[in-house]
Amino acid sequence: MSKRLVKKKNDLNRLQSKPHLTLQEQRVLAAYLSRIDPRKISTREVKFPVQEFLMLAGISELNESDLEETTRSLLQRVVTVPEANTGGYRQFQLFMRCRLSRDDNEEWAIFLNAHDDALPVLFNYKERYFTYEPRFAFRLRETTHFRLYELLKQYQTMGYMIVSLEDLKRDLYIPGAYPRYSDFRLCVLEKARISLETSTDIRFTYEPYGTKGRGGKIKFLRFTITRNNDYVDQLTLEQATMEVSQSIGAMTIKKDENDIVVIRTEALGTEHIESISTKDEKLRLLMNACEHEFTVQQMDIVWDRMIEMLPSEIIQNDDEAYRYLVELYDYIRDKDTIAHRFGYFLSLIGKVTLQSSRRTRRYKSPKFVVGSINSRETPAQRKMRFDKLVE
Repeated sequence: MSKRLVKKKNDLNRLQSKPHLTLQEQRVLAAYLSRIDPRKISTREVKFPVQEFLMLAGISELNESDLEETTRSLLQRVVTVPEANTGGYRQFQLFMRCRLSRDDNEEWAIFLNAHDDALPVLFNYKERYFTYEPRFAFRLRETTHFRLYELLKQYQTMGYMIVSLEDLKRDLYIPGAYPRYSDFRLCVLEKARISLETSTDIRFTYEPYGTKGRGGKIKFLRFTITRNNDYVDQLTLEQATMEVSQSIGAMTIKKDENDIVVIRTEALGTEHIESISTKDEKLRLLMNACEHEFTVQQMDIVWDRMIEMLPSEIIQNDDEAYRYLVELYDYIRDKDTIAHRFGYFLSLIGKVTLQSSRRTRRYKSPKFVVGSINSRETPAQRKMRFDKLVE
């Protein structure tokens, strides 16, 4: 079989949406781009064997409800893409139709068709685009790593990328996060550097660039991009996709003797450390998310509660853990009437889940959805429990 390549227009690489595309949705989009011929609009409808689509979407077993929710989310995605030539932007849906049916071989498949408004950024372009092999991107397990890989591939032929911290965070889908550069460097850049060097065909270094802001604040970074000649694992696209499937197998979470989070993936039968943060670094990050209202000892209790109550996709991802606490704290920040703020805050963990969670089918408040991951409550029951919870 010929090698598949993702061909992506530069403008599309600056895509934004609210909520931001999940890692699974980014994988689906990359897989879609690798199957179309940008010179032929007639290839706009792409067929995915059901099992392959489940792997890309992060669904561990065939469940019609989860599958229907995933495809509905894809169809509802409104994205914003800047237009380099005009300085303006364009908003549209990426996909207009999805159907589950049997193909010519009587095998079940997902057929995904691009929206008419998305065609200008998907087809008929001859310049300002880049390519990469999706098998490398599919091995990346965090949204920020996936996005940084795509950004660096766009500039690989130049050998470097200069970007402001504000724009970089926006393009990594974490705008406003990690206000302290030291936290951003540790929890995002260093983790991504190790991840790309281990799993992809490129590596990078980075350094502050240009004039610093007030108080020595770093405003720009320069990334130097080189080919990763030490990478020897020659996975095929199918093997990389299968690895995605294995990675969403049953997981257990614990802490080792150094209080570093260790995730055991039963499907692989191996233990691996997803977080490079020591306990002190982790607690400092979580304290930033809560604007330093709580003590180190209290944040230690918060972290233990998060490990106990939250799904693995939040615990094993520093970005998701940070974002979860930021939004949770934002909810209680101005509630001055709460007598015991820490106890109240602690009680919400596991009972309030981010609206962007991929598997949520629960009552939604303006910022949160309520209920556990396997909740069987009706929307009315969940609303009643939420109302009691926040009284």
